[in-house]
Amino acid sequence: RAVERREIQALITSTTDWPHLRWHNKLPIPTAHHTSARIPNRVLYDSEQFIDLSLQALARQGCRSVGLIAKVAPDAVASDGQPHPSARFFEKLVTVAGELKLQIRNEWMLTPRQGQSWGRRPTEQKGYEKFSEFWQLPERPDGLVVFPDAIALGVVYGLIEQRVQVPGELKVVMHKDADVEMFCPVPVTFVT
Repeated sequence: RAVERREIQALITSTTDWPHLRWHNKLPIPTAHHTSARIPNRVLYDSEQFIDLSLQALARQGCRSVGLIAKVAPDAVASDGQPHPSARFFEKLVTVAGELKLQIRNEWMLTPRQGQSWGRRPTEQKGYEKFSEFWQLPERPDGLVVFPDAIALGVVYGLIEQRVQVPGELKVVMHKDADVEMFCPVPVTFVT
C-alpha cells in the first residue's frame, strides 16, 4: 500500500528470505538486496578483497600462521539452492595465505560444520562460543581473522574473558561495516 501511495520509491533489504525476495522483486520500484541468491540487484561483501586486506595486515604484524572464525562455510549453499558465493572466500584464503607464507590448518578454521548453518543472523553469542572453542585448541595460530562483524563482538568478549594480550599473544583482524559504530576496547585491526 505504501508503494501504491508513492510513500516508498525504492526498497533496500539487508537480510531477508527467499519468499520475500521474490515478492520484493515484483514491486514496481527499484530494489536492492544483500543476499547470496542469484537475483538482479543483489549486493554481496567483497570477501576476496576482505581476505587480501586481512591477511596482508596480519603478515605486516609479523604473523606466521592464521586461523579463521567465520559464519560462512566452504560447502554452504545459497538461498536458491546453488553453491554459495562465499565458497570463493576459502579458495582465496588458502591462495593468499600461501602467497604470504602464512601457515593455515583445517582445525584452525572455525566455521559451520558440513551441511549445517549458524542461522541467518549469527550473533555475538556464536562469536563468543567459537572463540572459546578456538582458545581451547591444543595448538593455535598467532593470527586470527573474524568475519562478519555480526559475530565480532562475541569474539571480543572471549578475548577479554580469556585475558588474551592482543597483539602480543594473538593478532586479530575483524570485519566491520563502514559507518557502523562498534566499541572495541581491544586493539584489533578492523577491515572496513
